[in-house]
Amino acid sequence: MNQTHAAAVLALFAIAPGGAIAQQFNQLNQGLDVETVIETELGKSVVYAAKFVCGLPPGELGNFVGPVAPGFYFTSINIYNPNGSSVDLAVRVLEVSRAGGGNPGHRTATGAETIGGNAAIKIDCFDVAQFFGQTTFTNSEGFVAITIDKKMPINVIGVYTASVEQSPT
Repeated sequence: MNQTHAAAVLALFAIAPGGAIAQQFNQLNQGLDVETVIETELGKSVVYAAKFVCGLPPGELGNFVGPVAPGFYFTSINIYNPNGSSVDLAVRVLEVSRAGGGNPGHRTATGAETIGGNAAIKIDCFDVAQFFGQTTFTNSEGFVAITIDKKMPINVIGVYTASVEQSPT
């Protein structure tokens, strides 16, 4: 975990009136990780592929089936446009499939976003669900791929939180 970034994110939550959000955040989230998403150049475009994990993994705590530790997971992908003008993003949300046979629940959805100059947006678990036409999110894991013109660089940060249950004894 990058402690410097984590402290900065928690400090932002503490700014809220009364610090209530920070208190709830600290009580609910036992794990926090902040990762910079590295871009890949493809011709005239740049693609940022940010991992997301949302919801509860399948199974009861006593009958856990994985793929991650029992608990509740939430991802927020923060996108900052440091440019003086707007940037258009092509967004593709891809759920991962199991290797060697695929996953019948595998889904892909696409969309577009525009970020104003010196502005920021987020794509979180609720947004991922909306890409698939859902109003709430369930267990989901995959990538959000963000494609832009390479002349307009952006910053992409993934914020990952978890409230992890104790392992059964």
